[in-house]
Amino acid sequence: MRVWKLLKEAIAEIISILGGPPIEASVVAACLITSGEDVIEDYRKYSYKDRLRILRNFENGSAFSETKAGKRLLKSVQEKMELEGLTAQDFDQHKKNRWRIQSRTFYDIFSVNRPGFVGGRLI
Repeated sequence: MRVWKLLKEAIAEIISILGGPPIEASVVAACLITSGEDVIEDYRKYSYKDRLRILRNFENGSAFSETKAGKRLLKSVQEKMELEGLTAQDFDQHKKNRWRIQSRTFYDIFSVNRPGFVGGRLI
């Protein structure tokens, strides 16, 4: 009986690990598909949050930014931003909104757009 209980817990853990990212991706995709261009633009800029942190760390003189890997990473971030025509100043509004998408947190987005749910209620 004890082995069966441990096996059930292990299977549940595996399902939660493998099931989380696809569900998250489908919820985000559903939100973006059903939303307008402004939400898509917000999400695209939201995806730069970590890249801006890398730029800020470089400007503040972090030890990693002086390594070869740090310099490669910085160059990659700068190239991506240049390719999209973005500057650090383009994200001021997102910083003020605390990196929310259309003033909604990801929790809010998930509570409305979960598969099998409409308006946060099971259908």
